[in-house]
Amino acid sequence: MAYTFNTEDNRSGWEFEHLGSELLEGAKKKEAFRRSRLVWWKEQKDKVMQTIKDSGLEVQESLALQYSSASNNINALRAGHGGAQIVVRNDLQDKLNECHSKIREHESAAIEYNAWVQVFSNNLNKTFKLKQGDWLFFFGE
Repeated sequence: MAYTFNTEDNRSGWEFEHLGSELLEGAKKKEAFRRSRLVWWKEQKDKVMQTIKDSGLEVQESLALQYSSASNNINALRAGHGGAQIVVRNDLQDKLNECHSKIREHESAAIEYNAWVQVFSNNLNKTFKLKQGDWLFFFGE
C-alpha cells in the first residue's frame, strides 16, 4: 500500500467557535498584560534617563514623537525620524532605543486589544469562528 504525503496540513483549515464573552476575557487579559509591560518599559526608560543624567549627559527627544500616536511613532522611526539620541555612550543609546521601541510596541498592542475589548463587549452572545492564529492572538502565551 502506497502512502501519499500530503503537504497541506489540516490544522490550517480548522476553525473553533467561541462566544464573544470568552473572547472578551482573552482580549482583556492580553490588554492588561500589554499595559503592564508598557508600564515596566517606561520605568526602565526612566532609569536609563537617570543614568544618562547622572553621567552628565543630555538627552534630546523629539517632542512630536512623545505626543503622537503609537502608529505614527513606528512610521517615524522606520523613516529614520524622531527618537532620542545620545552620542557619547553607545550602550546608553542602545538601552534607550530598546526602551523606546518596547514602549511603542506594547502601547500599540494594548490599543489593539482595547479595540477588541470594545468589539466583544458589544457582542457577548455572538459566536465567532477562530483559526489557530486567532486563538493564539487572544489566548496564547
